[in-house]
Amino acid sequence: MDQWSFDHIYIDNVYERFPKATGIYRRWQYARAARRIRSFDLAFLFSTDIGIGVTNRLPRPDQVPRLIYVGFTQDGPWPGKRIRKVAKALQHCDVVTMFTEQERQVYLDRYGLAPEQAVVIPIHTDEIDDYRQYGNVSPEEEPYALTLGSPNRRFTPTARICKALGVPLVIITRPWHVNDSLDELTSLGAKVITDADKLKALTYLKHARLAVMPFDDPTIAGGYTTIIHAMFLRTPMVATNCLGIPEHIIDGETGYVTKHGDDDALKATIDRLWSEPGLAGRLGHAAEARAQNRHSLQAAARNFAQLITKIVKN
Repeated sequence: MDQWSFDHIYIDNVYERFPKATGIYRRWQYARAARRIRSFDLAFLFSTDIGIGVTNRLPRPDQVPRLIYVGFTQDGPWPGKRIRKVAKALQHCDVVTMFTEQERQVYLDRYGLAPEQAVVIPIHTDEIDDYRQYGNVSPEEEPYALTLGSPNRRFTPTARICKALGVPLVIITRPWHVNDSLDELTSLGAKVITDADKLKALTYLKHARLAVMPFDDPTIAGGYTTIIHAMFLRTPMVATNCLGIPEHIIDGETGYVTKHGDDDALKATIDRLWSEPGLAGRLGHAAEARAQNRHSLQAAARNFAQLITKIVKN
Protein backbone atom coordinates (compact mmCIF):
# COMPACT_ATOMS: atom_id res chain seq x y z
CA MET A 1 0.00 0.00 0.00
CA ASP A 2 1.32 3.45 -0.88
CA GLN A 3 2.42 5.71 1.98
CA TRP A 4 2.37 9.50 1.97
CA SER A 5 3.59 12.15 4.35
CA PHE A 6 1.57 15.32 4.89
CA ASP A 7 2.12 18.84 6.11
CA HIS A 8 -0.47 21.53 6.70
CA ILE A 9 -0.75 25.25 6.12
CA TYR A 10 -3.33 27.17 8.11
CA ILE A 11 -4.58 30.52 6.81
CA ASP A 12 -6.11 32.77 9.46
CA ASN A 13 -9.06 34.86 8.30
CA VAL A 14 -8.72 37.60 10.94
CA TYR A 15 -5.83 39.81 11.97
CA GLU A 16 -6.77 40.43 15.58
CA ARG A 17 -4.31 43.21 16.42
CA PHE A 18 -5.51 45.46 13.59
CA PRO A 19 -8.82 44.14 12.20
CA LYS A 20 -8.83 46.70 9.38
CA ALA A 21 -5.65 45.04 8.07
CA THR A 22 -7.32 41.62 7.81
CA GLY A 23 -7.62 41.69 4.01
CA ILE A 24 -3.95 42.53 3.50
CA TYR A 25 -2.91 40.00 6.15
CA ARG A 26 -4.96 37.22 4.57
CA ARG A 27 -3.61 37.91 1.06
CA TRP A 28 -0.08 37.83 2.46
CA GLN A 29 -0.76 34.41 4.01
CA TYR A 30 -2.15 33.10 0.72
CA ALA A 31 1.00 34.29 -1.07
CA ARG A 32 3.18 32.53 1.51
CA ALA A 33 1.13 29.35 1.13
CA ALA A 34 1.49 29.47 -2.65
CA ARG A 35 5.27 29.63 -2.29
CA ARG A 36 5.36 26.77 0.21
CA ILE A 37 3.36 24.31 -1.86
CA ARG A 38 5.88 24.46 -4.73
CA SER A 39 7.84 21.65 -3.05
CA PHE A 40 4.80 19.39 -2.63
CA ASP A 41 3.68 16.65 -5.01
CA LEU A 42 0.04 17.23 -4.21
CA ALA A 43 -1.92 19.93 -2.39
CA PHE A 44 -5.37 19.60 -0.87
CA LEU A 45 -7.24 22.90 -0.72
CA PHE A 46 -9.89 23.54 1.91
CA SER A 47 -11.22 27.09 1.78
CA THR A 48 -14.46 29.02 1.66
CA ASP A 49 -12.39 31.84 0.15
CA ILE A 50 -11.35 29.92 -2.94
CA GLY A 51 -12.05 32.95 -5.14
CA ILE A 52 -9.21 34.88 -3.47
CA GLY A 53 -7.24 31.95 -2.14
CA VAL A 54 -4.22 29.90 -3.06
CA THR A 55 -5.59 28.95 -6.46
CA ASN A 56 -5.59 32.60 -7.56
CA ARG A 57 -2.07 33.21 -6.26
CA LEU A 58 -0.10 30.29 -7.64
CA PRO A 59 3.46 30.36 -8.99
CA ARG A 60 4.21 29.49 -12.61
CA PRO A 61 2.38 26.40 -13.95
CA ASP A 62 5.58 24.33 -14.09
CA GLN A 63 6.08 24.97 -10.36
CA VAL A 64 2.58 24.05 -9.23
CA PRO A 65 1.89 20.64 -7.66
CA ARG A 66 -1.24 18.69 -8.43
CA LEU A 67 -4.22 20.39 -6.76
CA ILE A 68 -7.36 18.86 -5.25
CA TYR A 69 -10.05 21.18 -3.96
CA VAL A 70 -11.96 19.20 -1.33
CA GLY A 71 -15.70 19.32 -0.80
CA PHE A 72 -16.77 22.26 -2.92
CA THR A 73 -20.36 23.37 -2.26
CA GLN A 74 -21.98 26.65 -3.26
CA ASP A 75 -23.56 27.75 0.00
CA GLY A 76 -25.56 30.78 -1.13
CA PRO A 77 -27.18 32.59 -4.07
CA TRP A 78 -23.90 34.03 -5.32
CA PRO A 79 -23.88 36.88 -7.85
CA GLY A 80 -22.47 36.32 -11.33
CA LYS A 81 -19.23 38.15 -10.54
CA ARG A 82 -18.44 35.78 -7.71
CA ILE A 83 -19.45 32.74 -9.77
CA ARG A 84 -16.95 33.78 -12.45
CA LYS A 85 -14.24 34.40 -9.89
CA VAL A 86 -14.75 31.03 -8.23
CA ALA A 87 -14.94 29.31 -11.63
CA LYS A 88 -11.53 30.74 -12.54
CA ALA A 89 -10.09 29.44 -9.27
CA LEU A 90 -11.66 25.97 -9.55
CA GLN A 91 -10.40 25.59 -13.11
CA HIS A 92 -6.83 25.77 -11.75
CA CYS A 93 -7.43 22.50 -9.90
CA ASP A 94 -6.73 19.03 -11.24
CA VAL A 95 -9.73 17.72 -9.29
CA VAL A 96 -12.62 19.31 -7.45
CA THR A 97 -14.39 16.89 -5.12
CA MET A 98 -18.09 17.34 -4.45
CA PHE A 99 -20.43 15.64 -2.05
CA THR A 100 -23.23 14.58 -4.42
CA GLU A 101 -23.82 13.73 -8.06
CA GLN A 102 -26.65 16.28 -8.20
CA GLU A 103 -24.19 19.02 -7.29
CA ARG A 104 -21.67 17.70 -9.79
CA GLN A 105 -24.15 17.92 -12.64
CA VAL A 106 -25.01 21.53 -11.75
CA TYR A 107 -21.45 22.68 -11.14
CA LEU A 108 -19.94 21.20 -14.31
CA ASP A 109 -21.66 23.82 -16.41
CA ARG A 110 -21.83 26.62 -13.83
CA TYR A 111 -18.08 26.60 -13.13
CA GLY A 112 -16.85 25.42 -16.52
CA LEU A 113 -15.31 22.20 -15.22
CA ALA A 114 -14.32 19.24 -17.37
CA PRO A 115 -16.08 15.98 -16.41
CA GLU A 116 -12.80 14.40 -15.30
CA GLN A 117 -12.13 17.33 -12.96
CA ALA A 118 -15.31 16.85 -10.91
CA VAL A 119 -15.29 13.81 -8.62
CA VAL A 120 -17.95 12.83 -6.08
CA ILE A 121 -16.63 11.86 -2.65
CA PRO A 122 -19.41 11.73 -0.04
CA ILE A 123 -19.08 13.94 3.00
CA HIS A 124 -17.62 12.12 6.00
CA THR A 125 -18.02 12.45 9.73
CA ASP A 126 -15.57 14.55 11.72
CA GLU A 127 -16.09 12.42 14.84
CA ILE A 128 -13.21 10.17 15.91
CA ASP A 129 -14.81 8.77 19.10
CA ASP A 130 -17.78 7.04 17.46
CA TYR A 131 -20.16 9.57 19.04
CA ARG A 132 -19.57 8.14 22.52
CA GLN A 133 -19.25 11.60 24.04
CA TYR A 134 -22.96 12.35 23.56
CA GLY A 135 -24.67 11.21 26.74
CA ASN A 136 -27.39 8.64 27.19
CA VAL A 137 -29.62 10.95 29.22
CA SER A 138 -32.13 12.94 27.20
CA PRO A 139 -31.96 16.72 27.65
CA GLU A 140 -35.78 16.85 27.73
CA GLU A 141 -38.19 14.99 30.00
CA GLU A 142 -40.68 14.25 27.21
CA PRO A 143 -40.14 13.03 23.61
CA TYR A 144 -39.60 15.80 21.08
CA ALA A 145 -38.93 16.53 17.42
CA LEU A 146 -35.86 18.57 16.55
CA THR A 147 -34.90 20.93 13.77
CA LEU A 148 -31.64 22.80 13.62
CA GLY A 149 -29.33 25.00 11.59
CA SER A 150 -29.45 28.55 10.30
CA PRO A 151 -28.27 29.09 6.72
CA ASN A 152 -30.95 28.14 4.18
CA ARG A 153 -33.40 26.98 6.85
CA ARG A 154 -37.03 28.05 7.27
CA PHE A 155 -38.58 26.80 10.50
CA THR A 156 -42.00 28.46 10.65
CA PRO A 157 -43.95 25.88 8.59
CA THR A 158 -42.50 23.07 10.72
CA ALA A 159 -43.39 24.91 13.93
CA ARG A 160 -46.97 25.38 12.73
CA ILE A 161 -47.22 21.72 11.75
CA CYS A 162 -45.88 20.51 15.07
CA LYS A 163 -48.25 22.79 16.95
CA ALA A 164 -51.22 21.41 14.98
CA LEU A 165 -50.09 17.82 15.61
CA GLY A 166 -49.30 18.36 19.28
CA VAL A 167 -45.66 17.37 18.71
CA PRO A 168 -43.17 19.12 21.04
CA LEU A 169 -40.59 20.88 18.88
CA VAL A 170 -37.06 22.02 19.74
CA ILE A 171 -35.31 24.43 17.36
CA ILE A 172 -31.55 24.94 17.60
CA THR A 173 -30.33 27.91 15.60
CA ARG A 174 -28.30 31.09 15.94
CA PRO A 175 -29.41 34.46 17.35
CA TRP A 176 -28.79 36.01 13.92
CA HIS A 177 -31.04 33.56 12.05
CA VAL A 178 -32.91 35.68 9.48
CA ASN A 179 -35.39 33.43 7.68
CA ASP A 180 -37.85 33.28 10.61
CA SER A 181 -38.89 35.38 13.56
CA LEU A 182 -37.56 33.68 16.69
CA ASP A 183 -40.34 35.32 18.69
CA GLU A 184 -42.96 33.87 16.35
CA LEU A 185 -41.40 30.41 16.62
CA THR A 186 -41.62 30.67 20.41
CA SER A 187 -45.24 31.83 20.20
CA LEU A 188 -45.99 28.69 18.16
CA GLY A 189 -44.85 26.59 21.12
CA ALA A 190 -41.35 25.69 19.95
CA LYS A 191 -38.46 25.69 22.37
CA VAL A 192 -35.83 27.87 20.66
CA ILE A 193 -32.19 27.41 21.67
CA THR A 194 -29.65 29.91 20.33
CA ASP A 195 -26.57 29.17 22.44
CA ALA A 196 -25.92 25.48 21.72
CA ASP A 197 -22.39 24.32 21.09
CA LYS A 198 -21.72 21.12 19.16
CA LEU A 199 -21.93 18.90 22.25
CA LYS A 200 -25.32 20.27 23.22
CA ALA A 201 -26.69 20.27 19.67
CA LEU A 202 -25.70 16.67 18.94
CA THR A 203 -26.93 15.49 22.33
CA TYR A 204 -30.34 16.93 21.40
CA LEU A 205 -30.04 15.29 17.99
CA LYS A 206 -29.21 11.92 19.51
CA HIS A 207 -32.31 11.86 21.72
CA ALA A 208 -34.87 13.35 19.32
CA ARG A 209 -37.59 10.98 18.17
CA LEU A 210 -37.17 12.51 14.74
CA ALA A 211 -35.36 15.42 13.12
CA VAL A 212 -36.72 17.77 10.47
CA MET A 213 -34.56 19.55 7.90
CA PRO A 214 -36.71 22.30 6.29
CA PHE A 215 -34.93 24.27 3.57
CA ASP A 216 -35.62 27.80 2.38
CA ASP A 217 -34.11 27.56 -1.13
CA PRO A 218 -34.13 24.10 -2.76
CA THR A 219 -31.46 25.04 -5.32
CA ILE A 220 -28.70 25.51 -2.73
CA ALA A 221 -27.01 22.49 -1.19
CA GLY A 222 -26.83 22.32 2.59
CA GLY A 223 -27.48 20.42 5.78
CA TYR A 224 -25.26 17.48 4.84
CA THR A 225 -23.18 17.48 8.02
CA THR A 226 -26.24 17.56 10.26
CA ILE A 227 -27.85 14.77 8.27
CA ILE A 228 -24.91 12.39 8.56
CA HIS A 229 -24.61 13.12 12.28
CA ALA A 230 -28.26 12.14 12.61
CA MET A 231 -27.59 8.96 10.64
CA PHE A 232 -24.74 7.91 12.92
CA LEU A 233 -26.92 8.72 15.95
CA ARG A 234 -29.84 6.64 14.56
CA THR A 235 -32.17 9.64 14.49
CA PRO A 236 -34.51 9.42 11.48
CA MET A 237 -34.69 12.54 9.34
CA VAL A 238 -37.46 14.06 7.25
CA ALA A 239 -36.23 16.77 4.88
CA THR A 240 -37.79 18.99 2.28
CA ASN A 241 -36.17 18.29 -1.06
CA CYS A 242 -33.04 20.28 -1.81
CA LEU A 243 -29.97 19.89 -4.02
CA GLY A 244 -28.19 16.66 -3.06
CA ILE A 245 -30.59 15.61 -0.31
CA PRO A 246 -31.94 12.44 -2.02
CA GLU A 247 -28.39 11.08 -2.06
CA HIS A 248 -28.16 11.39 1.72
CA ILE A 249 -31.68 10.41 2.74
CA ILE A 250 -33.10 7.41 0.88
CA ASP A 251 -36.82 8.11 0.90
CA GLY A 252 -38.72 5.44 2.80
CA GLU A 253 -35.57 3.52 3.72
CA THR A 254 -33.39 5.75 5.92
CA GLY A 255 -35.79 8.68 6.31
CA TYR A 256 -38.19 10.72 4.21
CA VAL A 257 -37.83 13.44 1.60
CA THR A 258 -40.90 15.57 0.88
CA LYS A 259 -41.50 17.94 -2.01
CA HIS A 260 -40.22 21.43 -1.28
CA GLY A 261 -43.07 23.75 -0.33
CA ASP A 262 -45.62 20.94 0.15
CA ASP A 263 -46.57 21.55 3.77
CA ASP A 264 -49.36 18.94 3.65
CA ALA A 265 -46.85 16.24 2.68
CA LEU A 266 -44.44 17.42 5.38
CA LYS A 267 -47.23 17.31 7.96
CA ALA A 268 -48.32 13.80 6.96
CA THR A 269 -44.74 12.55 7.10
CA ILE A 270 -43.99 14.08 10.51
CA ASP A 271 -47.25 12.64 11.84
CA ARG A 272 -46.45 9.16 10.55
CA LEU A 273 -42.88 9.18 11.80
CA TRP A 274 -43.98 10.47 15.20
CA SER A 275 -46.93 8.12 15.64
CA GLU A 276 -46.25 4.80 13.91
CA PRO A 277 -44.76 2.30 16.39
CA GLY A 278 -41.32 1.01 15.48
CA LEU A 279 -40.95 3.12 12.33
CA ALA A 280 -38.43 5.60 13.73
CA GLY A 281 -36.27 2.77 15.06
CA ARG A 282 -36.24 0.89 11.75
CA LEU A 283 -35.32 3.98 9.76
CA GLY A 284 -32.69 4.99 12.31
CA HIS A 285 -30.91 1.63 12.16
CA ALA A 286 -30.96 1.64 8.35
CA ALA A 287 -29.57 5.18 8.35
CA GLU A 288 -26.73 4.20 10.66
CA ALA A 289 -25.79 1.24 8.46
CA ARG A 290 -25.67 3.54 5.40
CA ALA A 291 -23.60 6.09 7.32
CA GLN A 292 -21.04 3.48 8.39
CA ASN A 293 -20.68 2.29 4.80
CA ARG A 294 -20.68 5.66 3.05
CA HIS A 295 -19.81 8.47 5.48
CA SER A 296 -17.32 7.00 7.96
CA LEU A 297 -13.71 8.11 8.28
CA GLN A 298 -12.67 4.71 6.92
CA ALA A 299 -14.83 5.18 3.82
CA ALA A 300 -13.38 8.65 3.25
CA ALA A 301 -9.82 7.32 3.65
CA ARG A 302 -10.46 4.67 1.01
CA ASN A 303 -11.97 7.21 -1.39
CA PHE A 304 -9.15 9.70 -1.01
CA ALA A 305 -6.45 7.01 -1.21
CA GLN A 306 -7.84 5.88 -4.55
CA LEU A 307 -8.02 9.47 -5.77
CA ILE A 308 -4.48 10.32 -4.66
CA THR A 309 -3.08 7.18 -6.30
CA LYS A 310 -4.84 7.98 -9.56
CA ILE A 311 -3.66 11.59 -9.67
CA VAL A 312 -0.07 11.07 -8.55
CA LYS A 313 0.54 8.11 -10.85
CA ASN A 314 -1.00 9.71 -13.97
